Amino acid sequence: MHLRFLLLTLCLFAAIGSRSLAEERRLPLEVYVDKMKAGWLGQMAGVGWGFPTEFRFNGKIIPAAEMPAWTPEMINQYDQDDLYVEMTFLRTLEQHGLGCSIRQAGIDFANSGYPLWHANDAGRTNLRRGIAPPASGSPPHSDHTDDIDYQIEADYSGLIAPGLPQSAIDLGEKFGRLMNFGDGVYGGQFVGAMYAEAFFEEDPKRIIAAALRSIPAESQYAEMVRDVVAWHEENPEEWEAVWRLVEAKYHKSPGYVHGLCCGPGSEDHFCIDVKLNGAYILIGMLYGERDPDRTITIATRCGQDSDCNPSNAAGVLFTTMGTAAIPERYTSALQTDRRFSHTTYTFDDLVRVTEKLSRETVLRYSGRIEMDADGNEVLVVPVSAPKPSKLEASHSTEPVAEERFTADEMAQIETAEAAEKQPTTLVESGEFIHIYDPGVDEEEAWYVNDHCFIQDSDGLWHLFGITHAEPLDPADEDDFAHATATTLLQQPWNKRPFALSVATEAPWREEHLWAPHVIEHDGLFYMYYCAGDADHSKYKLHLATSADMKEWTRHPENPMVVDGYDARDPFLLRHDGKWLMYYTANAKPEGGNHIVACVESDDLLHWGERRVVYTDTESGTFGGPTESPFVVRRGDKFYLFIGPRGGYDGTDVFVSDSPYDWKVENQVGHIPSHAAEVVRDEKGDWWVSRAGWGRGGVYLAPLTWRDGLDDAPTNVPVAK
Repeated sequence: MHLRFLLLTLCLFAAIGSRSLAEERRLPLEVYVDKMKAGWLGQMAGVGWGFPTEFRFNGKIIPAAEMPAWTPEMINQYDQDDLYVEMTFLRTLEQHGLGCSIRQAGIDFANSGYPLWHANDAGRTNLRRGIAPPASGSPPHSDHTDDIDYQIEADYSGLIAPGLPQSAIDLGEKFGRLMNFGDGVYGGQFVGAMYAEAFFEEDPKRIIAAALRSIPAESQYAEMVRDVVAWHEENPEEWEAVWRLVEAKYHKSPGYVHGLCCGPGSEDHFCIDVKLNGAYILIGMLYGERDPDRTITIATRCGQDSDCNPSNAAGVLFTTMGTAAIPERYTSALQTDRRFSHTTYTFDDLVRVTEKLSRETVLRYSGRIEMDADGNEVLVVPVSAPKPSKLEASHSTEPVAEERFTADEMAQIETAEAAEKQPTTLVESGEFIHIYDPGVDEEEAWYVNDHCFIQDSDGLWHLFGITHAEPLDPADEDDFAHATATTLLQQPWNKRPFALSVATEAPWREEHLWAPHVIEHDGLFYMYYCAGDADHSKYKLHLATSADMKEWTRHPENPMVVDGYDARDPFLLRHDGKWLMYYTANAKPEGGNHIVACVESDDLLHWGERRVVYTDTESGTFGGPTESPFVVRRGDKFYLFIGPRGGYDGTDVFVSDSPYDWKVENQVGHIPSHAAEVVRDEKGDWWVSRAGWGRGGVYLAPLTWRDGLDDAPTNVPVAK
């Protein structure tokens, strides 16, 4: 035990414990609502700002130059699993009450329809197979017991429990055990307890000390908390020094990163251990010094799950501040009437439900609601010492007794039968190699986003793509990158002058240049791309042609297609004598469910009415999980690649017997790639690409198929 930290902790605990003499704390309802709204906004701000960096920097600090710039529109994080998963828990509490059983919580989580990973996925899969909680998140039924998942999702438990850490503990026992065990549960309980204290306390150190009382003192998570606070005392000006100490003990040491999901590692090693990422939350809070930008930036720059960690840190900080004190740049563009994906909640609904549950929580934990002299409601919260959960080790080899859902309970799990019939993985990727850096010969770093590959008649490879200097600025992406290589895996590819630049003048009136897709037909190269429009419901897809892929001429009949919201990312497939153009849009031009649309043509110039070939459960306007559609035909099967899904670097693959109809339940693969393109080399081997904001260019990884159709006809040719 560090002596300085021991003294500090004793002082803080003594101060906190002295509150018990007052027996209760008072919080005007108006103040509570203001702070609670801020807590949700903090989560949205943290995850939105950190999202482009997620898992890009593992075991290393993100350079300051790689930190994206904040824009007010980033606040609208309505499609983030960091938010909508915990709203499943809120919905359970809203419908079934605070006293609902853990088995009811498990049934509701089993019925969720969104994609999941790691502990969440393992827990939900167990539930759907009939393994009831808490066994669903426990060894030996899961290898993800100390993953980060419940820590990400526990914010709700403190936001509905101002000053009531025991409620956050109890909710962790109910919802955290669906997917986690031991430290995996304690991390969520700790985060929930920090929120509970944040309604009455501003000092991060005191908030952390209060929350520490809510988890077993002998747990490794509690040890991590004590370490980070002590290391901060020893290095008050240099957060990087504490990061290195955390790295040495909580990433590299097999005594603290156990052989479960991730195991110990170092630079470039992916790790979602709850203690490691929990330490990054605390580094952000302690060194952020109650400044929103600094808190989010430091928590993000620690790396690994670098959108979830700043989301927790900013959520707690914003709760202490209250909405009225949040800088306007975090609220000016908020769209309160948008619905969070996979939920029934808009932002306004979320605030209403959270307030409702907070009233019930205060009463359930022996508090009361009074009226002050002016007739305003006041929450009166009793002060009592929290009782932590029992001590358990996430890496325990002692099995937890398996409990099964009853037949009646299984009948309530609508997806149980589907889970047993889930298709096996039919496509997966290997490790990515870096083939092209657009920042060569530039003074700053550059990125490539949506892109395409094609060979000319001499066999020379060409790469075209969105490009811009870092940091990201989609509205200013006005040029197409062009690079060439004699072989697909040449390292590096050769940088060429821009292939095309935006034409803002009439008749083109282009807003930007996005997502080029190039094909060859009858000796002429056709480049389809998104030219945008001032009206996002009428985005234009343009065409330029070239005989040599050096000089491009816009077609006089542009635009080829007009659609919304932000219709973009065209991809062409030849099928049954017709050309099919796929692109991403929304169910309605002004917004709605994210979709993949398709139009047909006989001549590549005149396109018919759109048909929807894939509808996602998520809805919104710009962005969304149906971007960068790429279709691969293998025999009588059609595979649709779309993203970003499960994080910025995520592409899901769906299979269908038709090029006009894919279903979300027919997912057969997940590729850790943004803007994936599929291509083959001269040996016929398959490769998949990756690019994106902050990624430093374009990468390729081997692509493996497990559908038994390697000799079947395909639209992806073997290289010349």
